[in-house]
Amino acid sequence: MSPDEGIGKAAVNPFTKDGKVLVSKVTAATAVKTDILKAVDMIGGFNRVIDEGDQVLLKPNFKSADPPPASSDPEFLKAIVQLLFEHGAGKVILEESSGNGLPRGRRWKKPEHSLH
Repeated sequence: MSPDEGIGKAAVNPFTKDGKVLVSKVTAATAVKTDILKAVDMIGGFNRVIDEGDQVLLKPNFKSADPPPASSDPEFLKAIVQLLFEHGAGKVILEESSGNGLPRGRRWKKPEHSLH
């Protein structure tokens, strides 16, 4: 495997300019997918990091059953996955650690003592 293959292919942040990290901000005015695409396009687009057939690993935040923003918004994740495929990804993997020492199944259930 060459250094340009596999996990960690984008070792340097491609979303920089003049040594500064690029950040974009859009008002959530339309569909979440459209808003994400607009924000990513403002800093250079998906083509800076996605090549045809790439495998992409996404790490959502599902450490609790709490609603967003305490955990990842499912509609946001769905939109990101769709956009990655539309921009050439061959495979998208969602991976989450078990967190807090709890088995995954138990961690994803809402605790009875929750205030939410």
